[in-house]
Amino acid sequence: MTAAFPEEPLAESAPVSRRLAQEHCRPRPGGGETCAWYHGFWQYLRLMGLAKTSGGQATFLFETLRGLARAGESPKVLVSGSADYSMPAHALWAYRTEGARLQLAVVDLCETPLALCRWYAERQGAEMATHCRDVRDHEPSTPVDVVFTNSF
Repeated sequence: MTAAFPEEPLAESAPVSRRLAQEHCRPRPGGGETCAWYHGFWQYLRLMGLAKTSGGQATFLFETLRGLARAGESPKVLVSGSADYSMPAHALWAYRTEGARLQLAVVDLCETPLALCRWYAERQGAEMATHCRDVRDHEPSTPVDVVFTNSF
């Protein structure tokens, strides 16, 4: 039987995320704080059970993506905004569960979650394109089949 959820190595990724946040988070245009407090602490909140995986919609997300993977008509998936690797991990897991081809991309305003997504993808032996920009300015080179987000 296939596990319902992907491996999410929170104990390992929490210090990685904190280091990446210190390195990559920048003040938003126009001034203000960086997002380092959020990106650096999010994995610890998840590790302690104080934040939900994929916004508490992990089962819905997995089952929906798994159905698309099973149909075989939606291989190009874009994640719009990501605090960490959780949403991309669920896409990878859903498509792998069905043995389906996946072209996964993640777009975010901050490099920190993108670097964490690449860290996760490498651990999983998966390919994942990342793009540091506003999704409203993102122009993929080929059309995508599925776009999903959480807390946009």
